[in-house]
Amino acid sequence: MELRFLPAGAVELRERAGRLPTIRGTAIIYNSLSAEITHGGRTFREMVRPGAFSVSISSGSEILARFQHGEIIGRTSDGTLRLMANSTGIKYEVDPYDSADGRNAVDEIRRGKIRGSSFGMIISTDSWRNDAKGLIREIHSARLIEVSPVSSPAYRDTEAGLLPEHTGESLAVLKMRLDLAARE
Repeated sequence: MELRFLPAGAVELRERAGRLPTIRGTAIIYNSLSAEITHGGRTFREMVRPGAFSVSISSGSEILARFQHGEIIGRTSDGTLRLMANSTGIKYEVDPYDSADGRNAVDEIRRGKIRGSSFGMIISTDSWRNDAKGLIREIHSARLIEVSPVSSPAYRDTEAGLLPEHTGESLAVLKMRLDLAARE
């Protein structure tokens, strides 16, 4: 499995009465180049192409949420991890387990130490090319294994944060407001 670390934008938490806040992040931004990665003896930048994870997301296969690629803080099979794919990438929301790692993730995000996201994948189809700055790996198809709020992301345009408490707006309006804010 290969892991990728991505940086963040705005940090938000959604407080939930009696439970840990919901964490929201952008794990993957399509057509965005990563920082340099060294893997398998090669140094390269990487780009995920639109739809690269569509099969693993639509198949209902187990995808995990981990804190700093460590302990599990949520999963798709129990509904604590939700993935939203669109034409620009993949966002996630996780209602973290009330565990030491879940509480640490929330605390680190609140303090601004965690603002990025990462993902783990098993690549099925890729291609390689060179540009003026070096080698680029394009991911065309891969199995998404995990998403993780992290402190050291490889992709500069991702985010992780805690959502504010739901204010009574419909979920569609809240999603639209978050998508607009992410574009600014």
